[in-house]
Amino acid sequence: MESLTRREQFNALVQAQSTVISALPYLMGCAFAYFYYDHFNLGDALLLFIAVISFHLAVNGHNQYTDYWRFNQSGSNSANNIIAKFKIHLSWARLIISRLVLLSAAIGVYLTIKTGWILLLIGVLSFVVGYAYSGGPYPILKTPFGELASGITMGYNITLLAIYINIYNQPQLDSFFWLKGFVIALPAILVISNVMLGNNICDRDEDIHIGKRTLVYYIGRHNAIGRLQI
Repeated sequence: MESLTRREQFNALVQAQSTVISALPYLMGCAFAYFYYDHFNLGDALLLFIAVISFHLAVNGHNQYTDYWRFNQSGSNSANNIIAKFKIHLSWARLIISRLVLLSAAIGVYLTIKTGWILLLIGVLSFVVGYAYSGGPYPILKTPFGELASGITMGYNITLLAIYINIYNQPQLDSFFWLKGFVIALPAILVISNVMLGNNICDRDEDIHIGKRTLVYYIGRHNAIGRLQI
């Protein structure tokens, strides 16, 4: 692959086409806040949307970065080795990932000061799971819990953030806020979990070479495909 532009490398590193996975639950949460609570904080919602997408891209980039090392350590060549395939320098990849994380964190801190501890709690939990998904000695993506972690963190947390940012300054914010958010987020949780399952079905054989034991590894490709059809 020759004469790649920075834009092409960026899109490959962060898997830019996957932003819809984060945008879906966020838009669902905003729509729920608007129609159910009859309120919408446009400026705050736009800022938080930037933070959510930035962190989503950072997590994707981190996944590609850690996968690069796993492929190298295993001596495997794979189409999934994005950093090698798109000739991305590791220092540049680290720079992009860190800038995306800092942008998301800076917006999060600002909105936390403005809106309260609930946003901080959800945000910190999301950051922790986002890192643990592919980072550390025992990343979640090497276990059969990747689909569950992705579905809940992205489907539920993002929906909850979108609802909260639009009603934090309204009297309608009550103790059932968490439960209402879960009900609204349930379709997104299922969709995102299935997207991750489908991805792991495609990558099963290559994942085994780099030590990933995903849900597909344990239940088999045939059973995994059956779950997608439910």
